[in-house]
Amino acid sequence: WIESTTEIGEYFQEIRFTVRENGTYRVDAKDNAGNPMEARDVVIKHIDDTGEHIKMRLDATPDQFTPAGNDERWVGAAGDSTEIMLYPAKANESEGEAEVDVEVKSFYKLYSPSEIASMGGNDNLPEISKDSIPLDAKELTAAIDLVNAQNSVLDQDGMWALYTWSYKLTQQEGSTEAAPSEQYAYVYKIYVDTAAPVIKILNEKSGLGTDGTPTEYNNSKREIYFTVTDLINDGIETNAKPSGVVNSETNLLIYKNKGKADEEIIHPESVGENEYKFTVNENAAYTITASDQAGYRDIDNTLLGNEAEEVTYSETKMDHDVPANATVSINGTNGKDEAGRTWYFDEAPEVTITTPSEDGGSPITTYYTFEYLNSRSGPDWIKDNSLSGDSVTDNISDGSEHKVNLPDGVWRVKVWTKDEAGNMCKPDEQANPQING
Repeated sequence: WIESTTEIGEYFQEIRFTVRENGTYRVDAKDNAGNPMEARDVVIKHIDDTGEHIKMRLDATPDQFTPAGNDERWVGAAGDSTEIMLYPAKANESEGEAEVDVEVKSFYKLYSPSEIASMGGNDNLPEISKDSIPLDAKELTAAIDLVNAQNSVLDQDGMWALYTWSYKLTQQEGSTEAAPSEQYAYVYKIYVDTAAPVIKILNEKSGLGTDGTPTEYNNSKREIYFTVTDLINDGIETNAKPSGVVNSETNLLIYKNKGKADEEIIHPESVGENEYKFTVNENAAYTITASDQAGYRDIDNTLLGNEAEEVTYSETKMDHDVPANATVSINGTNGKDEAGRTWYFDEAPEVTITTPSEDGGSPITTYYTFEYLNSRSGPDWIKDNSLSGDSVTDNISDGSEHKVNLPDGVWRVKVWTKDEAGNMCKPDEQANPQING
């Protein structure tokens, strides 16, 4: 361990040794008569061959910052409490244990999004060299907040490039001047996004009208397509990444009946770049919410960011209920024969078809046919087109009536209903009597 000893006068020696690792080193010595001196501990804790101890440090307000990576930082909505602090490199302090006489220099340079765009974009940033510091780089002697620092305000949305340089000034052996050593250079990327994401429902793709409302009734489901984009002011896409089943970096949720007792959260499905969909199967209000990842974390470690203006889609034409059937009544003088069949006589019986009242769902259409028994060629029922109709259209919501006077013969009436959503009832046997006229 001892590399050299030098006699200093008659009673003293200078002893040199080299340490290469941090730790506590104990120095013991005895005189020629064997008397021990008091041991002394020397603590060394600033050895760093990587140069990290003279690196400029970029940091943020604790627990209110979302790093996108080791060399990336985000600034969220304007007015939030985020700080991005740039600290100068520090010389090692002796702390009374091992004296170190070192001076450290720190410099930085910011490239704005517009400057980067003039260079041809983010992929064409200038190379950084630890041996060459630009003349327009600023020396940093005290910590500054890059969000609010004079002449260093991050006042443009987009990616900023922060170049930092730091080095030691040490006096070389045989020289009277200090020279740079352990030089260090690094590039940070700072993304500024003060614009909220924009939510837009794709009306045509979702089968909606230009006003965003459903145009047709449906009895199964409807798929609502929408986009969430987060464009910063120079047109560069910052990629709003959704949460839930897609990505946890950003909040993207749909609330069914938001704020009500039956509120339900729906996670949308990603179907393309910035495009999503969710499925609607009942009438309700569906509120789409989104926030981007340019945020900070609150004390509960919840990701916040620029919040989009909520967009609500109201489904009003979903109908799963089968409509009630129409009813049939017959008026006329009648009697029964020995076989128990009812015959109408004296005058033609009047058949009345009454449509069901509207049930609060989609509009209902009633269909009916009159068939007579062809006894000459066999027990076949033949439709009478002159009496049958496609629908009863008069005042359906109030339960309209359709009346028919039947001529002589054996008749069968069929009635059924179908609503605009596509739900159709099964013919009711009681509503389809056989009439012996």
